[in-house]
Amino acid sequence: MKLAISKRFKINDLGNVKFFLSMLMEWDCEKRAIHLSQDAYLVRVLTRFPIENCKGYLTPLDPKCKLHNHLEEEEAADKT
Repeated sequence: MKLAISKRFKINDLGNVKFFLSMLMEWDCEKRAIHLSQDAYLVRVLTRFPIENCKGYLTPLDPKCKLHNHLEEEEAADKT
């Protein structure tokens, strides 16, 4: 992909993405997993509106929830 793009445009390869849309991206190639974190963004927001010492809430999603791709043989959810 990089070679095809570089034939048409001048590019600089800066390596793997570390930050994207204020999210820290960490790669685990062995587990084939990507960890996304918005900690740095949240700290900036809390500091901007001086509420860095506020009480937090737990996330409503189970942190142990595993997301996976939709398989073709699985039935789609009822659209109604």
